[in-house]
Amino acid sequence: MHTKSEKSIVFGVLGICGAAAMLWGDMLLYFTTEPLERLGTELFGVMGRVDWARLTAGGLLGPLGAVLYLFGYFQIYLTVKEEHKRQAAAVFLLLGTGIIVGGAYHAGFAHIGMMVSTGQEDLAVRVFAEDMAIYYWIVMGTRAVAYLLLSYLILHNMTWYPRWAVLFTPLIWVFFKDLPLALPQPLMIVVAGGWYGWIELLFFAVTVFSARRTRTLSF
Repeated sequence: MHTKSEKSIVFGVLGICGAAAMLWGDMLLYFTTEPLERLGTELFGVMGRVDWARLTAGGLLGPLGAVLYLFGYFQIYLTVKEEHKRQAAAVFLLLGTGIIVGGAYHAGFAHIGMMVSTGQEDLAVRVFAEDMAIYYWIVMGTRAVAYLLLSYLILHNMTWYPRWAVLFTPLIWVFFKDLPLALPQPLMIVVAGGWYGWIELLFFAVTVFSARRTRTLSF
């Protein structure tokens, strides 16, 4: 019979795969070797020059990656100690809601690129600023609450993660998202353009490492 730690390793690896899928989707949507001075303002122009088939594939990886993320987040539920499963369920539901909306948000960028490529950049900017912003704040809000709660559980020894794992929660690393903007191209677009995927991948890698350390425990 597999221990929960062994199961959590499997789910954690699926989470890594989900983050990798999202990252690959980001790169299909807007990877470029062109020099960029202001990533935020130039990104629409980059997507407007991307082939539609590539945009479609990049957008599709959002929902597909979200499914794998859900398995990764279930690993968190498994790793919280039995007496705190109610809090674990709250973390899972919040992260799950966020990533489902996030998958839709990611897919929307394919249509943004298509609008720009057909000369409808004003409409693309409006859709992004008014409609997709709702998706963005749902994602950020649910993730913030979930990772705050998870950090509390980790720091109070309510999980099987070591306390130092809290340093690798995405809630902390999101504040460093502007650091890779100083990198040269095309490294900058890879790191800065996929920042949220990279920090989730890092978190899942740390949780898998933690689960491997406790694999002899039937927690």
